[in-house]
Amino acid sequence: MFYLLGSLFVLLVFSALLLFRPDLRRQGLIPALLFTPYGPISEMLYFRDYWLPEPVLPPLVMFGQMILIEDCVFAFAIVGLMSVAYDVTLRKKPVEGVFPTRTGLAVALSLAALLIFIGLSLVPGLNSILVSAAVAIVFALPMLCLRPDLWPVALGSSLILGCTTFVFYMGILSFPGAVDYLQTVWKLPLETAAWRVFGLPVPLTELLWAVSTAFYYSIVYKFAVGCGYQPKNIASYG
Repeated sequence: MFYLLGSLFVLLVFSALLLFRPDLRRQGLIPALLFTPYGPISEMLYFRDYWLPEPVLPPLVMFGQMILIEDCVFAFAIVGLMSVAYDVTLRKKPVEGVFPTRTGLAVALSLAALLIFIGLSLVPGLNSILVSAAVAIVFALPMLCLRPDLWPVALGSSLILGCTTFVFYMGILSFPGAVDYLQTVWKLPLETAAWRVFGLPVPLTELLWAVSTAFYYSIVYKFAVGCGYQPKNIASYG
């Protein structure tokens, strides 16, 4: 139940941001839709060595693999949120076509990152959640080398999503039964993989995942379509 509620919460936040900033709908929805399949694919590996949540909604079965609807909802919402969080928070207005478009390179990097993530996650001794974090950072670097103006976006988004994830876990772990649920579904020992704040075990791996993936997903669409910024921030939106 907590996984479904968490996924719906992220979807609600993402939807609210797009309602508040309709000019960012394209920037949020396109990567959200394109990267939704990465959610179920990643979870197939996370289920092996990271966690195994109990689905609430009836899972789908494709190619002999169980696909959780919760995974699809979360992947769609979190990628979309990462794509727009920086611009909403700092009231920035991105403009497409300011820089050369590099759609082909962005697609190639994303596919290569997925394949390397899958390959390394199958290596004995390498935990999939740590592999995904490392791969996200490494494959963001070529884009940042070609577009150094995106460094503030990548770093700012990482900070925003890291803080948001921390606050989210502090809130959800305050509910009765939440800590017991975490200990049940987590495959990493919380004694070593969690940061205890006011007695609540906030998973460090979740903070790491949020920071690293935001580092990548916050810039990939901007890199692909050549997004830049106007000299001045927008004056007001709502």
